[in-house]
Amino acid sequence: MSQPQAYGPRIPPLEPVPSRTFSHAEKVSSPAICPKMDNVQRVLLIEDDPVFRALLAALLRAAGAGQLQIKFAEDLTAGLRIIDESSPDVIVADLNLPDSLGLDTVARLQEHSPNIPVVVLSGMEQESVAVKALHYGAQDYLCKSLVDGDQLRRSLRYAFERKQTDISLRYQRDFAEGLIENAEAIILLTDVEGRILRMNGFAAQITGVDDLEVLGDDWGEVLLPPEQQSFHREYMREIISSSTTQYRRTELLTRRKQRLAIRWAGRAIRNDDGHIEYVLLTGHDVTELEQAQQRMLQAERLATIGRTMIGLAHESRNALQRSQACLSMLERVTRNVPQAVAYIARLQKAQDDLRCIHDDLRDMAQPMRLKLELVNLRDVVEEGWSQLEEAREGRDASLAIEQTDCDPVCQLDRFRMQQVFRNLCENSLSVCPDPVRLTVRWSDEPQAASPAVQVAVQDNGPGFTPEQRQKAFEIFYTSKPNGTGLGLAIAKRIVETHGGNMWLPSENVAGATILFTLLRRAER
Repeated sequence: MSQPQAYGPRIPPLEPVPSRTFSHAEKVSSPAICPKMDNVQRVLLIEDDPVFRALLAALLRAAGAGQLQIKFAEDLTAGLRIIDESSPDVIVADLNLPDSLGLDTVARLQEHSPNIPVVVLSGMEQESVAVKALHYGAQDYLCKSLVDGDQLRRSLRYAFERKQTDISLRYQRDFAEGLIENAEAIILLTDVEGRILRMNGFAAQITGVDDLEVLGDDWGEVLLPPEQQSFHREYMREIISSSTTQYRRTELLTRRKQRLAIRWAGRAIRNDDGHIEYVLLTGHDVTELEQAQQRMLQAERLATIGRTMIGLAHESRNALQRSQACLSMLERVTRNVPQAVAYIARLQKAQDDLRCIHDDLRDMAQPMRLKLELVNLRDVVEEGWSQLEEAREGRDASLAIEQTDCDPVCQLDRFRMQQVFRNLCENSLSVCPDPVRLTVRWSDEPQAASPAVQVAVQDNGPGFTPEQRQKAFEIFYTSKPNGTGLGLAIAKRIVETHGGNMWLPSENVAGATILFTLLRRAER
């Protein structure tokens, strides 16, 4: 077998190629990937028939194909070696070679050099095979008995052009796929009715939804909580009727029953005729941002309270002490007047209530410092319940602690956590009619970043109204006639200082239920 021939002498320049109209997709290209057509200079001809090789060279000369350099190979092995050495711009290959036959020739060339265009040569009897070669990645095919110089010249040029367009489109497709799949955002493609055509991996991960399972389903029904089902239909109408991006904020309900705040950007993608091909929805999880904003707002409130308390603390405490002393003296003077004694007792109770409010405000305004130790939650619950003995006097009230396999030992501030359970139990005692039944249970929290316990405190009362659910943890919000609106706010702050979180369950349950998490080892 002879050695591969070097590129031959330059032959006359190619005549100008007739212009043609390209589609929009063909016009899109990357300069780094698609060199100009003037740079097409090297052609590799893999053909074992020396007579036909000479014929092709003569045809190119007759057609005026200058600036093209041709290398020859007699079999596929030699051709692959030339490709590695000099990387031709176009490959012209016979389907039947001494070491490769039929479609296997194209397959091996595509596997070895996927970015170099291939034009296959075939005999008339192989034309059906040559057509199949196009599906294997060949850019064109030529019948040996019909080929002429002009046809060969255009075939080479168009093969190179189409290949570069394919590479560009593949690059852009891969780039877009990478953006979609690697973006830390929810990306949905839907039809105009809102049915899911595609969901990216991040969306599936954050929602817990199998992307293949929900194809064809309405995205609002799959992802939004029941009370917001009508929102997405209105939102879709706005997107479809507009030519600009539409923004909205909703909550998203995951398969784990978590509620996330999502900021959506939606846009209708239209074709050249103005018809909508699909709707692109991008959602960003702003839950942590909104929580940070809420914490900042709460910090500003606490700072305001703190500044006010600085001025009031000293004078109010002195005033309460003076009033208490006067009431004690008055009680001794009027001990023989039962009605006066009763009024004095009521005044003393009112002063005690004022002192409690004063202490609560002081606690809210001051930084909270924890004294951490390993504590059994059962002991803390029972101690908090025992501190309400006076409030339970004459009431039919009981507390049950459900047995679970979860280890209830956590690193806590014992006093502060007693305060949490005391506040929660006191709320239930104030709103539940007799008999009052309180249940406390805990379980391991598998979704937490660190080992944690989830605690549930549930009563048999009337539960929360929609307004109460929305404002339950706001400072100074209360639905009780004599309430201060600080109990739940203080409890939530204590839990968050321990590194946990407190919330209301999304699903409807009997009575009122408060959920919170506690890290097994609190963050200092």
